[in-house]
Amino acid sequence: MASPCGEGYSLIGDICMPTPEGYVETRNECEMGVDSMEAAGVEQNYAAEIAKCRENQTDVATGVTGIQTETLTLEVWFSSMVSGIAEWFADVLQLLL
Repeated sequence: MASPCGEGYSLIGDICMPTPEGYVETRNECEMGVDSMEAAGVEQNYAAEIAKCRENQTDVATGVTGIQTETLTLEVWFSSMVSGIAEWFADVLQLLL
C-alpha cells in the first residue's frame, strides 16, 4: 500500500508525520479511512466500522469476490456521494422537463 503522505512520511493517527525509525503501518486503507472520519468528528460506530474493515480484509485474503470486499476509503465514499447527487439531479431534471 502506498503512503498517502509522500516519501519519508507516514499517516500516524490522522496526520502525516515524518516516519519514526522502525515504524511499520499495520492499518489497511479502510481502517485509515475510519480513523480519519473519527478524527473529523463523523458520528459512527467506530468498533463496528473497524470490524467491517477487518472482515473485508479477511474476505479479500481468502479470495471472496464481489461488492462485500470493497473497502471503505474516503475516495470510494466521495465518489459514491457524487454519483448519488448526479443521479438525483438527473431525476429532478426529468421531472421538470
